[in-house]
Amino acid sequence: MNKKHFLAVILAVFLMIVIIAGVPGCTVTISADNLMKGVHKNTDIKAKPIDGKTAAAVADFGVKLLKAANVSGKNILLSPVSVLASLSMTANGAKNNTLLQMEKTFGVGIDELNDFFKTYLSSLPQDAKNKLKIANSIWVNKRSVIDLSKDFLQKNADYYNADAYSTVFDDNALKDINNWVKIHTGNMIKEVTDSIKPEEDTIFLLNVLSFDAEWEKPYKEGSDEHEGDFTNENGIKTKVMMLYSEESLFIETELSKGFVKPYANGKYAFAALLPNKGVSMEALIDSLDGNKLVNALSGRAEISVGAKMPKFKTSYSADLSHALEKVGLKDAFSGVEADFSGIGISQNPLFIGGVIHKTFISVAERGTKAAAVSDLIMQSGGLPTEAVYLNRPFIYMLIDLENNIPFFIGKLADV
Repeated sequence: MNKKHFLAVILAVFLMIVIIAGVPGCTVTISADNLMKGVHKNTDIKAKPIDGKTAAAVADFGVKLLKAANVSGKNILLSPVSVLASLSMTANGAKNNTLLQMEKTFGVGIDELNDFFKTYLSSLPQDAKNKLKIANSIWVNKRSVIDLSKDFLQKNADYYNADAYSTVFDDNALKDINNWVKIHTGNMIKEVTDSIKPEEDTIFLLNVLSFDAEWEKPYKEGSDEHEGDFTNENGIKTKVMMLYSEESLFIETELSKGFVKPYANGKYAFAALLPNKGVSMEALIDSLDGNKLVNALSGRAEISVGAKMPKFKTSYSADLSHALEKVGLKDAFSGVEADFSGIGISQNPLFIGGVIHKTFISVAERGTKAAAVSDLIMQSGGLPTEAVYLNRPFIYMLIDLENNIPFFIGKLADV
């Protein structure tokens, strides 16, 4: 693989510090106690270049999660980066077999992931036409009997720029948490949850990711859009507005072909893979892994591609606990086997009680907006000239053109 494609790594989900950019004039008002008052972020920790092994591992985690969460005929949209960030912050408090199991699932050690996110968060390209923002926060229930480890807070501050709060888990805390998510996603996701369990929920580890970018070559309203048919996996046709363009970057795998359409200034791009004729969407998803995906993206060829895709807007919401168990996280979800003693001293053992993931994407003439939030809930034991027409189900991604790893990956099964 070309060395230049691994200088800084991934775009990820499916957002740093208090971000006001998405909603002009808005501020985040939080009544919770700030747990980071005595924690000073270590400025001596330097971002390290991200190697190919880590980049491939992050991409592979995204593909494994897509496979585990996939349901035939249903739309799906995940931010692997967002999910991985919330899991990695949690892994900084995992020990023994729980940590080993998490690292095996990640495909890379927690130290490497910490370095990855340190570099990733410090090198996100930002300009007037491209905005990718990431923020992390930790919320602790005052009702729980837990004394958080300073080392746990320090690592998540140093490598994830995470804020941490202590509050009574009640309706006011729910409002604070959802307001934090709403502001950091520029109002694209209004809430991560509509309820809170004050007697069970002990810690929320939140990651939020938002993306807003204009196309390098915007579609011309009227001349570049026409009504067309989108045929779903059951053969049912739906009339939609299709966007037509001439692209110059062609990608393919053994079972698919597709294109890459850059956003302004060439830092980010939309990428899509259409199954070959006679190949099902499930067969294509099953054939992929991280290396194959990164190789396809980094091996893009400069070939004229007649491209069309539907204008679409979709959202997704799921508890990924079962999917994560399927890809290897077993002990972490067990109140008996989990070992998160590195998070702090708790009266009852901590375990992961849920991983709520919500995403949104809008693809239109001018560009793309997307957002993701991952809420990891910790509970305690009491608590050539080619044509690619996306007129049938396809896989799509938002990628960073330097590292060729999807920070969003989805399947459009129906419009």
